[in-house]
Amino acid sequence: MPIVRTLDLSTSHVKSSDLALLESHIRPPGGGERGPVAVDTRGEYGFWINVPTEDALADTAQELRKAGYSDAFTDLLANARARGCEALCLDCDADEEAGLPTFEHG
Repeated sequence: MPIVRTLDLSTSHVKSSDLALLESHIRPPGGGERGPVAVDTRGEYGFWINVPTEDALADTAQELRKAGYSDAFTDLLANARARGCEALCLDCDADEEAGLPTFEHG
């Protein structure tokens, strides 16, 4: 059984505009992708995002920016990959990570 290393972060580390884009890119039931990265929902609590491989990270970041994602979001994916993570969990109940920017959601 594969084990996936995951970085669990508060949704406060993501801009409201990025959260809206993530919502629109949630994979439909049965699979498939709706955006530059695979996004699954954590119910009303947040998102589960597949982190691109090291080789694909730069190209994926460029695609994400074209889709409207902020540099802050692509930086989070790079941060997760640098820590050896294959997934990023954004959860409204997760702790904030010192040293990472946070954003107010209105």
